[in-house]
Amino acid sequence: MIKITTKKKGGRLLILTYHYVRETGGQFPGIHPTSENELSSQLDKLKNKYHKATLGEASDFILGKKPLERDSFLITFDDGLLDHYEFAQKVLTKHNIKAVFFIPTKPLIESMSPAVHKIHWLRANIQPDKFEVLLNRFLPDRWSNMELSEQDKARSKAMYIHDNQKTQELKFFLNFVVPYDVIDKVLSRMINELGMTESRFCQATFMNKKQIQALASDGHLIGMHGHTHVPFSSFKNSQLEEDVSINQACLSEFLGEIPRWLSYPYGRDDAIPKDPSSLCRLYNIDAAFTLISGMNYFGDEASMLKRITPNELSRFI
Repeated sequence: MIKITTKKKGGRLLILTYHYVRETGGQFPGIHPTSENELSSQLDKLKNKYHKATLGEASDFILGKKPLERDSFLITFDDGLLDHYEFAQKVLTKHNIKAVFFIPTKPLIESMSPAVHKIHWLRANIQPDKFEVLLNRFLPDRWSNMELSEQDKARSKAMYIHDNQKTQELKFFLNFVVPYDVIDKVLSRMINELGMTESRFCQATFMNKKQIQALASDGHLIGMHGHTHVPFSSFKNSQLEEDVSINQACLSEFLGEIPRWLSYPYGRDDAIPKDPSSLCRLYNIDAAFTLISGMNYFGDEASMLKRITPNELSRFI
């Protein structure tokens, strides 16, 4: 259960999250990875400025049990990508760092990818104009060539802070405007059009059960990231409970213990559930991580922990 204290003392905790870790993202803009060398260099810079928090130290800090003696950092990885096992793990071992890996489970038990990763792959492998043509060919008429409202344009800017306006609006349209079941089927048809089956895509993109277990055996922490990777804010209560329950049960079976750390899919304000603390209490989640930028202080709300991306790292080192 989450325990909150009110005192803010001692060191702060900087939590950094990574997604794709590979040399190149593709022929076209769609995947913006961190290379192994970049990851290693960033870890060096972090170690020069901050204490390398152990998972135990980070847990005690988050739960309000014990302050950190000095400013510290913690590394996390979202999405359960194969990159994390094949490339990131080697860099972590080199730096003697134990990290947290947040796993969506739909690829593991259904061989179906979250929609967002199909978007990334398609945009990285198709010319931007061709992507939009193919998208509008498969979208139902109601959604084809649709324009965002001014309110949604503002929301897209707040959600995708590292993209240009056109990309912000496209991503928001795909992830938050078109119903998930609609866009998921459309994207599956699009990858099939390019000769890729959903099952092969999952095998090439996500870790399998044995690889996740290997990370856990090596001392890394495995956490939850939703079953489908759908923004929690878009679910009705019963849907959200089903998504989190499946995610937790699947990882519990793999790991032999119940995961108690969670990363919210997308992680920005618009993607977080209305009552994060109640959700965490319901599933005995000790720590829940956002993508709201900033440092964490002793006594902060453990269901709304802040994290930064590599794009923001220069502000903190």
